Amino acid sequence: MNEIILYLFKSSLILTGFYLFYKFFLDNDTHYGMRRGFLLLSMITAIVVPMIPFGYVEYQSWENALDAFIITGSGGVEVVEKIAPLVQSWSWTDYAGLIYVLGIAVMLIRLIWIGIQLAGLFAKAEFTEFDGRKITYSPEVVIPFSFFNYIFLPAFEEGEYPDPVILTHEGLHIQKRHSWDVILSEVLLLVFWFNPISWLFKKALQEVHEYQVDAQILDAGFDKKAYQLLLLNYSVGKQKVAIANSFNQLTTKKRISMMNKRRSSRHAMFKYLSFLPIAFLSLTLMSSSPAPVLQLDATPNGENWIVVGKVFDQEDKPLVGATIVVQGSMAGTITDQNGIFQIEIPNEPPATLEVSYIGFEKYKVDVEKSGELKINLGTASGSSKHSFKELSILVKSKGPAYTPGKLSLFPKDAKKDGTQPLYVVDGVIVDDPLPDLKPDDIATINVLKGKAAKDKYGDDGDNGVIEITTKKK
Repeated sequence: MNEIILYLFKSSLILTGFYLFYKFFLDNDTHYGMRRGFLLLSMITAIVVPMIPFGYVEYQSWENALDAFIITGSGGVEVVEKIAPLVQSWSWTDYAGLIYVLGIAVMLIRLIWIGIQLAGLFAKAEFTEFDGRKITYSPEVVIPFSFFNYIFLPAFEEGEYPDPVILTHEGLHIQKRHSWDVILSEVLLLVFWFNPISWLFKKALQEVHEYQVDAQILDAGFDKKAYQLLLLNYSVGKQKVAIANSFNQLTTKKRISMMNKRRSSRHAMFKYLSFLPIAFLSLTLMSSSPAPVLQLDATPNGENWIVVGKVFDQEDKPLVGATIVVQGSMAGTITDQNGIFQIEIPNEPPATLEVSYIGFEKYKVDVEKSGELKINLGTASGSSKHSFKELSILVKSKGPAYTPGKLSLFPKDAKKDGTQPLYVVDGVIVDDPLPDLKPDDIATINVLKGKAAKDKYGDDGDNGVIEITTKKK
């Protein structure tokens, strides 16, 4: 749910940025085709860019990537299987998600109702072919409008015919495929119904449609005053279908004002090139930013100075976007949607991590080795605390985030001090299979300790036994 909320937030920021640029710099420009293209590309960018990962490493939470892991420490060897998380009570993000889904449901009902209206007109219509378009006259139509290749006109008295400029006007909407633009704006409204900017985008796009058609009609030689008078005659009517291109789509005053406006110079077209740096800025700032993947060569003896962990509040709810920095260095990171972080310490141990989150007290914790860190941040009225354990050794991984590396179950001096367990691979005792054994080759790992190990393997099982079964090829 947090990922969806983050996507909607980023998309809304992109929409807002593009719209403000459009309103301040392009709203009075008469290059209507360019304006239309700017609006369409802005909408598409806002929808697509936050989905694009921008970085060289694909992110996957270390916790979700594991099928199993092994912990080594003073207590010996233990295989820990993943356990499903406990079901927690609803958070604010859950309620926000519910409201968002209800809003989409309302918008879908709205679209269905519009579709029923349009389907009703189609069911009663008798179309005739004219210049490649299908035209119908209906007593239910007050204002002429077009939808894709269909033109709906009011029913005229016998011997009366529509003004040719009306047919030309609606024919230009069809020729320029404006209905597709309207459909895209409806999709934008469906996804971002909560954002007023998405409604303003739809209005701006409909404005540009009418300006574009009005300008082409006047360029074709139609009398300006007669055309403006015709707009005034239809200005009191009400649009029949919300997703159609209606003859009186906008306020007549604004359309007449744009008709009388002096055409923008060719040099003004260079303003539209601003779309490219704005789009690139959106890509770099608002695209999904993957975090580095935990490498599989981390060992408990500190060869890799890495700390992974989670940040929670006092009620054990994950804090998304908490900041973790290494004191005295430029190293830092933030927690993901599950409150998980990973940070590589640039200095020699020990190190101090500073953890902060809005509304909570800043907390410092000293670490001396790679490990798993859990931090519960407290407010001014509460106290922060943490727990730390030795870093788990990743044994088996799945998904695209897997990066091959060295696997080591025990410190390098395990053989010297006689603490290395007995390795058994597919029923055969071996010295140390792991340097040559790939994680993907492992099917199961079974660990025997104490009496169970000695009963099965005698004195060879004094230090425990690791039974590895490989996948059959």
